[in-house]
Amino acid sequence: MGKLHKVNFLILFCITYFNYIYSEPIFVYEHVMNGARGPLSEYKSLFNNITSYDEYRIHWDGDGELTLKGKMQHYILGIRNRFKYPNLLNYSEVNPNELLIHTTNSSRVKESAIGQLQGMFEPLITNFNNTPKISTMTKSKKFFYPPNYNVWKYKTTSKYKKIINEAELSIQFAERMANDTLGNINNIEIKFIPFSKNRTFFKKGCLNHKKYINYNHRKNYKKIIKGFLEKKYGQQLQNFFGYQKKKWLYHIHRSFSIVDHYIVNYEEGKDLSYFLNSTGINKDEFYKSCKKVYEWWLFHIYCDKKTCVMESSKLMEDLIKYMDNKINNKTNELKMIIDFGEDVTVGPMQIFMYKAFYVDYTVCNFACNIFFELHKKYTKDNEERYFIRYYVDDDLRLNINYKEFKRIVLNNIWSQKEKDNFCRGSIMKVLHPTFFLSLYIILPIIFIFICSFVIYKYYSIYISKKDKNFISNIKDLNNKKQKLLKENNEDAKEMETIK
Repeated sequence: MGKLHKVNFLILFCITYFNYIYSEPIFVYEHVMNGARGPLSEYKSLFNNITSYDEYRIHWDGDGELTLKGKMQHYILGIRNRFKYPNLLNYSEVNPNELLIHTTNSSRVKESAIGQLQGMFEPLITNFNNTPKISTMTKSKKFFYPPNYNVWKYKTTSKYKKIINEAELSIQFAERMANDTLGNINNIEIKFIPFSKNRTFFKKGCLNHKKYINYNHRKNYKKIIKGFLEKKYGQQLQNFFGYQKKKWLYHIHRSFSIVDHYIVNYEEGKDLSYFLNSTGINKDEFYKSCKKVYEWWLFHIYCDKKTCVMESSKLMEDLIKYMDNKINNKTNELKMIIDFGEDVTVGPMQIFMYKAFYVDYTVCNFACNIFFELHKKYTKDNEERYFIRYYVDDDLRLNINYKEFKRIVLNNIWSQKEKDNFCRGSIMKVLHPTFFLSLYIILPIIFIFICSFVIYKYYSIYISKKDKNFISNIKDLNNKKQKLLKENNEDAKEMETIK
């Protein structure tokens, strides 16, 4: 082989190897929860949206509105997207052919979307020449960050240093400006497409869901409340909230309000001294207990490991369609889809991935996010190959061939018939599926046993009659034989007499 051919071969090998190892995504799907917010008055919570005071006697502006920290969490995710996918989009302007945005109808979700898009396309800081270089995150500012900071703080590559540097400077700028600048996008025209009715939230129209949850998890919810709240803090909570009977705390809306609103107060840095001094409760330990109750509620009361798969089936089915279209339609310009949802949309998708691929799932904190990256690589024969990388809060959980990914996803999604059978079918089949499944197995066995028993009985009767006839015939033969022997003996005696 000549020198020129060797050089060309080496170049081709390096390009192929580089694409195989360091390939960039050609399509990205992001699903993210809204950022940090204030307490909610919905679901019969203890927050009074008239006085704007919650049960911890802390004043809030608005009802469940996004806070500055919530906006910054998404803004920093926008910075992250800019640095992680530098060649995926043109960040100088929003191209609706390249980027598709879905949001729920909640105002806090739409504000989260605006914050993240601002971090991607219209950052607060553009000139870093005269700014200090910051390589570590400020611990006191950790709730300004999305939960990805748990991964970023251990990264040493320049990409993550740049993310942290811009994030820290942006937080300082945002705190000085408050809400005057952040979340106000002036030069970007954005079209938010609402979630279609059948894409998610299927359980809201699921008639059997409440009965299913009541039967399978409601009793255990009381045990959770007893374990994490009553046993540890029962008397303190009873004195502070003024309820007479312990069962007051077992009411799901009351207990969840206490848990959820403490979390938002804690993470927002509100002054909880009145509650803490009145009860003697440890601030950090109570926060941990509240997080445990919240996690159990999300993955057992809202939906469990079965119904979460039902809940996210349409989202996963849509994901496959988007990726198939990207692979098969070479003129397709769409490069990124961001679904701005809530904990009850991101959480179920994590459970789907857990059930389908046995990957870990994580409690969904404010601005929690999952990413599916579709990568294209070339084999040595220059054939296209596709694979998926799945991240939870920037922690890589799965790296898999696309065909295998697609096969497993489609095998796990619920069909419309399965959803209808669960939601509107026999409640007994919903609550006791293994019982009915065992019946389908046992009944044929019982039928076969009965048929075998009947056949055996008839056969026994037949054999018994046959045996009786046989014995009767034997007796007749013996009688005839005895008769003949007797006659022969008499004849013999007569012959002797004649002689």
